[in-house]
Amino acid sequence: MPDPGQPIRLLHLEDNERDAELIRHKLEISGLDCDITRVYDWEQFEAALAGESFQVILCDYGPFGATTAALPWRWLGRNSRMCR
Repeated sequence: MPDPGQPIRLLHLEDNERDAELIRHKLEISGLDCDITRVYDWEQFEAALAGESFQVILCDYGPFGATTAALPWRWLGRNSRMCR
């Protein structure tokens, strides 16, 4: 979890603008303070993971099929969990 008063760092892989806005809206109305980095494709996803650390990674299955379901765990810490 983030330090008190700090937003949750969230990486969001989503190619659909409407879906991304829906997720952002749902997070806002839930009261969660999130710093969302949205990426549109696999290359941006890899670059974001290489350049920053995130506490939550939210991936769309649509543009990448099963590839997204099997995240490249080499980027993620040992304490990471995958929820489906």
